[in-house]
Amino acid sequence: MLKKTILFLLLSIISSYAQNGAHSTTSRVSRLFVSQDETKFLTLSGTEIVLWDNITNQMIWMKKLSDLGLGNEILHDPIVGVDPYLKYMVLTNKMSYRKLVNLTNFTTTAWPYYTYDFVNDGRIAVMDYDFNKKNSHTTYLLNLDNGQKELIADKMGDLRVIGNGKFVRIINHDKSVNDYKYDKYKVYDMATKSFNKSDFDWRDLDNNFTSGEYKVTYSYGAKSITTTDANGKQIANFTVKNPVIGSMENNKTHLFYVSETQPHAYFLEQDSNKPNEKLSYLYVYDITNGNVVKRIELHDTSESAKLISEKEIGKQRQIEAENQRIFNLPENVLKRRLSNLQGNAYYNTNTKGIYYVVPDKPLYQGDLVRMDALNDDPKLKMEVYEKIENLENPSIYKKIISKKSCIHCNGKGFISNSYTRTVADYEYTTGKKLVETTTNTNSCGNCGGCGLTPTF
Repeated sequence: MLKKTILFLLLSIISSYAQNGAHSTTSRVSRLFVSQDETKFLTLSGTEIVLWDNITNQMIWMKKLSDLGLGNEILHDPIVGVDPYLKYMVLTNKMSYRKLVNLTNFTTTAWPYYTYDFVNDGRIAVMDYDFNKKNSHTTYLLNLDNGQKELIADKMGDLRVIGNGKFVRIINHDKSVNDYKYDKYKVYDMATKSFNKSDFDWRDLDNNFTSGEYKVTYSYGAKSITTTDANGKQIANFTVKNPVIGSMENNKTHLFYVSETQPHAYFLEQDSNKPNEKLSYLYVYDITNGNVVKRIELHDTSESAKLISEKEIGKQRQIEAENQRIFNLPENVLKRRLSNLQGNAYYNTNTKGIYYVVPDKPLYQGDLVRMDALNDDPKLKMEVYEKIENLENPSIYKKIISKKSCIHCNGKGFISNSYTRTVADYEYTTGKKLVETTTNTNSCGNCGGCGLTPTF
C-alpha cells in the first residue's frame, strides 16, 4: 500500500511538472519555430528563449534574453528568424540592435544585414545594398557555419523567403521602394537551384502552407483553418481553441508551422479565458478534422516563477520611467522638434519665398535652423537661418508638397515693363525724331522674387 502511495505521489509530481511550462509570465510567448525533423521546437517571449523536446514536451534549456546581451527591456514585437535546425536566431527590436544568436554556444554578435529569413537548407538569404541606383542590390545565401556566400541574384530590389523556405522570391521596385513589380518578380527554387519560370502565382504561398497532398489556409481574422486536397476540395474547416480578439498584444494567436510528413498544424495561442494574464500554449491540430493532437502550456505559473515575473515587470517599469525621463529632457525635445522640420520645404507667407530645411544640421546659437532659400535658378540658392519657433508657426511658414516655376515671371523672379516717348527738343533742333525707351524692373509679386510657387 505504501509503495502504491509513493508511486501515485511521484506520478502526480511528474504530471504537474509536465503541465507547467518554462517561460515566466512577464510577457506572452510571441514566436514559435519547429525543427525540420520535428523533434524540437523553440519559443520566444519578451524575456526568454526556450528550446523544447517535441517528443516528451519537456524543456531542454531556457535562456534569458538579458543573459544573451539583448538588453533588460521586455522584447515587444521583434523581427525574428530561426534556421530549420534551430542552430541560429537573428532578430531585431526594430530600434537599437540587430543581433545573431548562436543557439548552440549562446554567443551573440552584431547582425550586419536587414534580412531575417532562412531557407530550408539552413542558410539565410541576405542582401548587399547599392543605394546609388534603383534595383541594384545583390542577393546571396549565407552559410553561418563557415561564412560562405552563394550569389543567386543581382540587380534586384528586395527578397522574400516563401513556401517554408523552399523558394526565394526576387522582387524589383517600380516607382518607389513600396511599389513592387509583381509581374516582373523571379522565384529561386532551392530544389533545382534555378529560377522557376512557371506562371504559378507565388504570392499564394505567403498565406498558405502545404502538407503532403493538402493545402492549409489560416484566416487570421476568423481564427479558422481550412484544409483542401490537391483538387481544391475542402476537407476540413475549424476554429482554433483560443480565438483571442483584442489589442495587438493579445492577438498573438497564429499558425507558425505545418508538418510536411504528418497532417499537423502548430499553433501558438493565448489563453482567451484569461485575457489579462500572459498565458500562452502550443496547440497541434489534425488538419483533416480539427482534433487537438496535443496542447503544451508554455508558461511557468508556480509561485516562485510569479515572484521572478514581478521583479522583471518592476525592472521594466523602472527602465520605461528612465526612458521617458530621457525622452522628455529639454535638449531631446528640441532635437525632435528640429528633426520634424528637417528635410521638408516651407512657404513663407510674408516673403512668399520657398525654403528647404537642410537635414543633419544642428541648431545654431540655440534656436536658429539652417535652411536654403530656393530659387528657380539653382545658382541663386542662398544659405539662410530662421528661428525654430517661427518655422513651427503655421501662420508664417506652411509646409509644401512640391514647387514649380512661377507662371507670372516665368521663373525669373522679376517683371519688366517698358515704355517709349519722343524727345521733342531734339526733334526740332536737329531735324531728327528721337525715341527714348524706359524699362522698369520690379520684383515679382506672385513669387516674391524667388521664381518659384508652392504646391500644398
